[in-house]
Amino acid sequence: MILRDSGGKGTLITTKHRKFDSENKFISTETFDFTEDESEGTQKAFALAGPL
Repeated sequence: MILRDSGGKGTLITTKHRKFDSENKFISTETFDFTEDESEGTQKAFALAGPL
């Protein structure tokens, strides 16, 4: 997701998720594109948080 201000400057929105192995040990962090990879619920919560 790219948010643009009134001057047209954009900000790319990404999220990070921690990945764990079968023994629940941290292995890596994965970066998600907000609009492509996040659920609709997460996107709605983010949209509602904007006015806060």
